[in-house]
Amino acid sequence: MDLHSRSEYPVTLPWLSRSGAMPSMPGGGDQQIATLRSLLEKIRDHPHLTEEIAWPSDRTTTIRDSTHRLGACGLVKRVDRKTVQITEAAERWLETDDNELLIATLHAHVRVVGEILDVLTAVDFSHEDLKILANERYGLGWSSLDQLRRRTNWLRCASLVELRFDNKLTITQEGRRFVQGLQVADPSRLPHSQQAATDEPIKINEASESTQTILDSLDEASLKARKPTLGYIPKGVNGDAIASLQALVSCAIPIIARKDLYEFCQAEFGSKESSTAATITMLRGTGLVEQVGLDTFAATDQAKAWVNSGDNLELARILHSNILFFGEILESLEDSDRAPGLAAYSSQMYGMPREDVSGIRTRLQILRGCGLIEEISYARFRLTPLGEAFKETLPLLPPGASSTIEPQPSPEDADVMAVGDTLAQEIMAASRASANPTRFENAIAAAFEYLGLDARRDGSPGNTDVIITVPFGQTKTKLIIVDAKTASSGVVREQQVNYDTLREHKKKHGADQVAVIGPSFAEDRIKKRAKEHAVTLISAEFLAEVLRRQADSPLAPHELINLFDPAQQEQLRAAWGRASREASLLTHVMNLLIRESSEADTFLGGGLSVEHIYLILRGEMEAKPDPQEIEKVLTLLASPLIRGVAQRGKNFFALESADVTALRFEALAKALRQVTIMLE
Repeated sequence: MDLHSRSEYPVTLPWLSRSGAMPSMPGGGDQQIATLRSLLEKIRDHPHLTEEIAWPSDRTTTIRDSTHRLGACGLVKRVDRKTVQITEAAERWLETDDNELLIATLHAHVRVVGEILDVLTAVDFSHEDLKILANERYGLGWSSLDQLRRRTNWLRCASLVELRFDNKLTITQEGRRFVQGLQVADPSRLPHSQQAATDEPIKINEASESTQTILDSLDEASLKARKPTLGYIPKGVNGDAIASLQALVSCAIPIIARKDLYEFCQAEFGSKESSTAATITMLRGTGLVEQVGLDTFAATDQAKAWVNSGDNLELARILHSNILFFGEILESLEDSDRAPGLAAYSSQMYGMPREDVSGIRTRLQILRGCGLIEEISYARFRLTPLGEAFKETLPLLPPGASSTIEPQPSPEDADVMAVGDTLAQEIMAASRASANPTRFENAIAAAFEYLGLDARRDGSPGNTDVIITVPFGQTKTKLIIVDAKTASSGVVREQQVNYDTLREHKKKHGADQVAVIGPSFAEDRIKKRAKEHAVTLISAEFLAEVLRRQADSPLAPHELINLFDPAQQEQLRAAWGRASREASLLTHVMNLLIRESSEADTFLGGGLSVEHIYLILRGEMEAKPDPQEIEKVLTLLASPLIRGVAQRGKNFFALESADVTALRFEALAKALRQVTIMLE
C-alpha cells in the first residue's frame, strides 16, 4: 500500500477516547479475519439487533450479542436503539480485502495496537516482556496476557508480526512499512505520565449572571440540603450523558408540554413512559428544567445560558448548585480515585444516604466530559489543571460537615430505585457510620420488615438492639435478637463483641438465636469465638445481597431463617437459584407459546404440549427443565385468576400478549398489598 492510500486510514481518536478492549473472534488464531468478515457481512444484511444469525457455523446468536463481542473498535455503529450498521471503514475493508486498512481501523479506536508495532521496531519481545513494557509505557494495568494476545493475533493474521521459534514476537518488513503511516501515542504525553508543569494561567469563562447568583447564595446549610441523587439520565446511541442533557434542555426551550416531552424521549432515547417520568424528576432536581404549568415545563435561565454558550463549565456549576457531592469530587480525588472508593467516602464524610457507586460514575463521566478530570488508567481518575483551577471558584461543603439526621429516600428517588436496593445501600452505608449507631439499628429493623419478618428496634440501655420474630410453621415462631455493630474501618474487631452481654440478652428475651450484624468480620478469632458461643455473624454485604435478591427471587420466612444459621446460609443461595430458575422458566414458556401462536404451524395449530415445550427448552436453557416444572408454570398461566393461557386437549395456547398477562399479575399483587393497609 502506498502513502497516498494510507491517508485514507480512519483518524486516530484521542487516547482517552480509544477503547481498552480488543475484539476477539471465535476460532481464534488465523481464523480471526475470516470470521470477522463473515460477521460484518451478516450485520450488513441483518441490521436489527434481535435478529438471529448462524455465526460461526456451529451455533446461533443474535446481532446484539455478536456486536457486543466487537465492542467499540470502529467497525460497527448504532443507528438507533434497535438497529446497527457497519461503518464506512468496515465497508471499505469488505470491498478491498485490505487487511492493513482493517488494522489501521482497529488502531484508530483501540489503545496499543499500532503502538505494539512501534515498540517491536526497536527490539523483539516475548509476550510476557511486552506486557510489562506496555503496562509501564502506556499505563494499562494488564494482569494477564489475554488482551495482549488478542492484539498480536490480529497483527499476525495481517502478516505484520511473526511469532518466532523462541516465542519472541518480531515485526515483519510489511509491519515496519505499515507503522510509518500510523499516528502512534507518545507515552510521555499520556494521562498516566506525570503532568507537565506549565506557567500558563488557566482560563475559566465566567459564570452566567443567574448561575453566579445561585453560587453566591450557597452557604453550608444550603450545600448540605442539595439533592443526594442525580437521578435517571437517559443515554442516546453514543452513551454521552452531557449530550443527553443538552438535548433535553434544548427541547424545553422555550416551553414543552408533558406529552410532547414523552414523545421526544421516546423518539430520542427509546424511553418508556415510566422512564420519562424519572427523567423529568432528574431535570427538575438538577436545576435544568422547571415546571411552569400543570403539565408544562421550561428550561431554567441557568440551563439556557449553558446551552447558548456551549460552555460545559456552566453545566458543572448548575449541577454543583443542586447535587450533593458533585464539585466536592474534585477535592476528594486525593482520597480516592475510583468510583467505589468515592462512593464510600461520600457516605462517610458528606452524608450521602448510601454508597451510590452508579451515581458517582455518572458524576465522574460528566466531570470528565467537562474537562475537569481525566482517566489515567481504567476507571481511575485525577484532576486536570482546569479542574484544579475550577474547584477554587466553587463553594464546597467541607468533609465531615454533613448532617447526622438519618437519611430517608425521597419519593422522587423511589421512582428510579427499588426498595430492596435502597435498603441494601443504606445497610452498607449505615454499617460504617460509627458516629450514629442508631442509624444502623433502624436500617436493620427496616431491612427485616421488608423481608417479611416482624422486627422492632429496642436499643435502650440494658436491652438488645433489634428483636426479630420469625413465623416458623403454623403454630411455632422463633425469636432472634440482633446486636448491631458499626465500624468506620469496615471491620468489626473481637473486642467490640461482648459475649457475656449477648448471653444475658438471650436469656432475658427468651430468644432462640443470637446474631451480630456489622460491616465485616475479618479475624479468624472472632469467628471462632462466635461459633463457640452459638452467635451468628452476619456481614452487611451478605444482608444487602439478601435484600437485593428478595426483589427478584422473594423467599418465605421459613426459608429466610437460614440467614441466622451459618451452616445453612448456602441454602439461601440454593433457594434463590430455584426462584430464579422458576422465573426464567415462566419467561421461556410464555415466549414459546406467543411465538407459536404468531407463527401458527399448521400441524400444531398454534399450540404446544408439555412434551413439545420440554424438547425445545432443553436446548435453550442452561439446565434442562423438568416436565413437571413446565406443567406447574402452565397451570399457573391457565388458572382462572391469570387467564393468559388456555388448554385444549394436550396443547396450550397463548391468549394475549405477555404485557397484558403481566398487568393481571400486577393487579393481583396490588390487591394483596391492600392487606397490609387494612391491617395497619
